[in-house]
Amino acid sequence: DNINTVFDNVNGQSLVAFAAASSDLAVVIDGTGTVDVQIEVSTVSDSDRTVTVSVDESSTAAAENYALASNMVTIPAGSYSGLLTINGVDVSVEPQAETIVLNIEDTTASNPSFTSNQQHTVNIFQICPVPTDYLVGDYILTDNGNGNFGQNVPVTISVDPDEAT
Repeated sequence: DNINTVFDNVNGQSLVAFAAASSDLAVVIDGTGTVDVQIEVSTVSDSDRTVTVSVDESSTAAAENYALASNMVTIPAGSYSGLLTINGVDVSVEPQAETIVLNIEDTTASNPSFTSNQQHTVNIFQICPVPTDYLVGDYILTDNGNGNFGQNVPVTISVDPDEAT
């Protein structure tokens, strides 16, 4: 009675979905920020395809603090994914995260196509820039007179190349 849909990557129907459930849009204080949200399809095509994305009413972020580069995402011919760019600007962004909730509305990825019911949540928040060389260098920890060190202790603080922040 029930036959599950088989997703054929060349000739079949397409599944359209966000690649992840959420992403972060860090906006520099009194500045800007950008994040790319990936949308994927389960099939390839010899022509470009488009996916329409909308902002859900459950979003808590003020519209003045972000803009979608476009609400239409193009998935290039021969590709399984496309990118939606969201630009943030600090008009009234706060350090506490607010949300931009995205929905996939319409697609010409394939006819017919299936849209995942998955939403994508973008957490938008304000950050303060920290220079990459902040506090990096050689230091000497000196005994404060309580005998905690017993002597001067050299310390080097460096940046972890895998975790620059």
